Amino acid sequence: MKLRFSRPILQEAVSNAMYCVSTKNTIAAAEGILISCEGDKAILTSYDLEKGMQVEIAAEVEEA
Repeated sequence: MKLRFSRPILQEAVSNAMYCVSTKNTIAAAEGILISCEGDKAILTSYDLEKGMQVEIAAEVEEA
């Protein structure tokens, strides 16, 4: 995957997504942020087994 973001937009999106990242869980899937892309946007997904969040931001997708 090859993406380009605006730095301030990415920083705000990651800051928001961090509210749902688990720091004390032993399941690796709940310890980070998943970045996927659809068309001309990137989707940041975080989940801590109780609550989840998806943040969509504009991105230049060079390779999906």
